[in-house]
Amino acid sequence: MQAAEQAGITRLVSELHGAALELEHIGCNCNLPGSHYQTFHIDSPWSNPCLLVNVILVETNFTNGAIELVAGVDDGPLPYWKFVTSRRSRRGVRHAMKPGDVLIRSSRVWHRGAPNYSDQMRPMLALTYWPPREGQAGIDYGQHGGQIAFLPNRFGANLPGRAKEFTEAHLPWVSSALSFAGSLTRQP
Repeated sequence: MQAAEQAGITRLVSELHGAALELEHIGCNCNLPGSHYQTFHIDSPWSNPCLLVNVILVETNFTNGAIELVAGVDDGPLPYWKFVTSRRSRRGVRHAMKPGDVLIRSSRVWHRGAPNYSDQMRPMLALTYWPPREGQAGIDYGQHGGQIAFLPNRFGANLPGRAKEFTEAHLPWVSSALSFAGSLTRQP
């Protein structure tokens, strides 16, 4: 957190946002060898957006799974089915990046992880900034005994989470169809 402050990242994202933001979460996304495309998604409920700062740790390219982004942010909540039928997913863009490059994006930007065809893991640091919230104590560095912990990102470590992960990895069309069907009745 101190490094982010010293580097001016918190000040920069606050200026971009137009109001003060606080660093609330530090994580690392790891794209493992043999991964597949994720279903396009946004990273927070529409009503509770944040800014994400991704710091590139290793050379990232089309072989090891550069993130795919769809340009622009919608004027209001957009259910997945409308995103798909608008054909915006066909306008996704991937960029090769070098270590130290920084990607700053809204949690409302549609994106997905891309396949990692290499034999090396592709890590990417993720800093999450939120507007100050009452009762929010900031990052608790004492969690997990102060040690680094590996936590599931999109899937739980239980049987339903593993089934969902298997389906998304090996039957991505099923995952997309379920997301599409669920978005017909669920608020974005």
